[in-house]
Amino acid sequence: MTVATNRANTTNTGAFATSRRGGLTPQEVQMARQMRSKGRGWQTIANVMGRCREDLQGLEASNDEGLPVGGPRPRPFAWTEEKLAESERLYLEGFGANTIATAVDCDLRTAEARYSLLRRKVKR
Repeated sequence: MTVATNRANTTNTGAFATSRRGGLTPQEVQMARQMRSKGRGWQTIANVMGRCREDLQGLEASNDEGLPVGGPRPRPFAWTEEKLAESERLYLEGFGANTIATAVDCDLRTAEARYSLLRRKVKR
């Protein structure tokens, strides 16, 4: 007997979704916007929140030029002597790039670059 290859699965696997789809709660919206303002990507935020990326990307409005509104803006970051010393102190105490980014108020990419430089330059 021949069976069609496009027939539905008879074991009912995949009959339920592993994560919610659809509307976000106000707390999720606030959390996503805070993470986005810190330079986190949509997929990273989705993984942390346990949601799909498409649900979260709807939060990002765009203007006439097609640029995102309210998302992270590239801004020049100036490392001062105090911020350099603070980042080195945190590195020596065993903290990572996330903590350095929060402490010196820079975006995550800048902090990761500083962390990488410290890792090559300074031995713990």
